[in-house]
Amino acid sequence: MDKNERVAAIDAAEKEVGSTLPPKLRQILHNEGEVWFKPPEGVGADPVFKISATAKGAALFADQQGKEIAELGGWDSHAEGWGLTERAFLALDNQCGDTVLLAPDDMGVARKLVFCNHETGELELWAEDIEHLLVSGSKSD
Repeated sequence: MDKNERVAAIDAAEKEVGSTLPPKLRQILHNEGEVWFKPPEGVGADPVFKISATAKGAALFADQQGKEIAELGGWDSHAEGWGLTERAFLALDNQCGDTVLLAPDDMGVARKLVFCNHETGELELWAEDIEHLLVSGSKSD
């Protein structure tokens, strides 16, 4: 997959969600097609974003242990279910009721890492800006 296809996939996901990804995240995805980040303790999995080929062309997905989370490329009920009005990217769904979202700041850049805790019903801001948590390269490296 070439860089033009990657840019098109990133642009399409941002357009569909209604917020943009942070510059460093965009750059790594543009160059390498995959980026992962270390969340604070307690999630049990490292969220991964990657661009994959689909029947309709390249698309941006969140990835958990090799399984694409199809909802990433668009608005989903996860953010809405937590009372968020922002257009957030789904970063992780731990299949136990908890989700991790990339929520936009006041400028519309999805840089806030938010943990949606199903046990307490609360949103926890894990990071105001995820850029310091990003790791370039493949998670399998």
